[in-house]
Amino acid sequence: MLIYRTLVFNRIVKFLCRHAGGISENAQTVKVLNIKDKINIYFKYHDFPFKLERPITESVNVTLSHIKRRAELHFKKELIKQYYFADGESVVKNFDKEIDVYLKHNDSILDENIPNCEAWAQSSKLIIGDIVYEVNYNPPTVKSLNLPEFLICGCPIRPHFIFECASVTDSIFKWYRSVTEEIGKKLLSESSTEILIENERYWKKIHEGYMYSTCTSDIGCFLKVVCSPKLNDRSGPDYSVESKTVVEVAPKKFPFEERQEYTRTFCDNLSIRCVSYNVLAKMYVEQQKYPYASEKARNTYYRKQLLLKELLGYKSDIICLQEVEDRVFERDLEPILNSNGYIGFYTKKGGHRYEGVATFFRSSKFRCKRKYDVLLNRIIKEKHIYEDLYTKITGNCKDLNKLLSQHTVLQLVSLEHVDQPGSEVLVANTHLYSNKDNPEVRLLQTAICTYFIEHVMKIKNLQGAGVIFCGDFNSLPDSPTYTFLMSSKQECNINANSAGNVDSSLKHNLCLDSACGVPEYTNYTGDFMGCLDYIFYSSDILKVIDVVPMPKHEHVIAQVGLPSEYFPSDHIALICTLQWKK
Repeated sequence: MLIYRTLVFNRIVKFLCRHAGGISENAQTVKVLNIKDKINIYFKYHDFPFKLERPITESVNVTLSHIKRRAELHFKKELIKQYYFADGESVVKNFDKEIDVYLKHNDSILDENIPNCEAWAQSSKLIIGDIVYEVNYNPPTVKSLNLPEFLICGCPIRPHFIFECASVTDSIFKWYRSVTEEIGKKLLSESSTEILIENERYWKKIHEGYMYSTCTSDIGCFLKVVCSPKLNDRSGPDYSVESKTVVEVAPKKFPFEERQEYTRTFCDNLSIRCVSYNVLAKMYVEQQKYPYASEKARNTYYRKQLLLKELLGYKSDIICLQEVEDRVFERDLEPILNSNGYIGFYTKKGGHRYEGVATFFRSSKFRCKRKYDVLLNRIIKEKHIYEDLYTKITGNCKDLNKLLSQHTVLQLVSLEHVDQPGSEVLVANTHLYSNKDNPEVRLLQTAICTYFIEHVMKIKNLQGAGVIFCGDFNSLPDSPTYTFLMSSKQECNINANSAGNVDSSLKHNLCLDSACGVPEYTNYTGDFMGCLDYIFYSSDILKVIDVVPMPKHEHVIAQVGLPSEYFPSDHIALICTLQWKK
């Protein structure tokens, strides 16, 4: 008991002495984050963690008073805790001690009447009693950093990360490959290559940049990436991660690489190679499970490597994708495709969906003249466009309610040929409602799309522009949707509750044809196969030059169905080349 009392007494003396003397020279750090409309402040006061969240518009003196109050309260709690084991007189003497709290900019005390957002950005030090804190305002930080679990030779990869107050474009990413000790020591002696020695491994620097494409030299080696987080001129501490597995040898040839034999080069300047592809969003892989698919085939990071390798190999001019998650667009598709000469747009579905459609085009061939993001259940209420259609469907409450509850989008991009001013194509991209029991809803969605395309052509005087209408239409060739698009007219029982004299036919004047015809299937899973995807085009303006053959059936069923370790999606990409007739 005596030993314990002595230890406690010494602790109290040390605690009191820290408050009795001058300012300590051993500075600590206070982390300050400006997040939305709040200032978040993190620091340790005598090993006790403090966190405060205050409005950015609040005067800093109010925030400092909160810090002062909490520091004094903590101080008193420490005294009370030790009262019975220490000198009671010294405890009482120091019980009402005030603690000074203020901010400094260089050597001057900061004006406390300015708001938090200005004060913390300008300050260099926070003083709490005798403790000096270096203010670290919005420090660029890597919260987490990971590499894909599966690394396949010949595929583009990127690290997966969570940043705080850092920019991907400003940050530096250095890539390293593991080498043997013998090679590492030799390279060190030559001083020609940057070498790291960490975790009993030698690492050779091989690349600098956000993305890296693995090569044959990486096979059998681990990879490492070191990230230096930055935002403008501010830097944060480096953060590194090593791959858990070595880079694997890719199959001799993926099935899509056989298709790429037809697309070894970009097509000529007067032609347009188009790709339409439902790339299978991660959320649906998790929901549907695909029990026949291996863990690797279902792994998002593995599938993204294959997807990027596949898309780049088609050397297309226009790429229309469906089921694109917003993060996949922002962190994978847009950066890698942009670095390969493409410009892309993303349209997220309505509601609480985290996926949508994306359209990319080659900037050396096209320039974007205009773009429209259309939410179908909202645009249908625009009377100046849809009064006729809306009148037809209002009598059928069932179909109308189902239509209005869907969050389907249409993305429409008008592209002009850079070398032929006035030569334009309207590229439409959509993903229709999937419930097989509601073909009428898909038909109505399709009609909304064609009405809008024709509306844009009229108001922008684009009657001579070609239309390329891509997507996952979730419609078989014998469906009303397919018939409507191909024949320009479709009778539809959409107004069963109205009088018999109401014209229920749907019409359009786009003169469409299916560029890839009707493949046996574009979607193949364990319990379904069928043609759901199409590239429709204006047959009066454009003509088909060639179509890339579908993959061999034995490759599709090699692992029961799709997705598989050879196909990143449960759909198959459609690829064709079009050309202006005149």
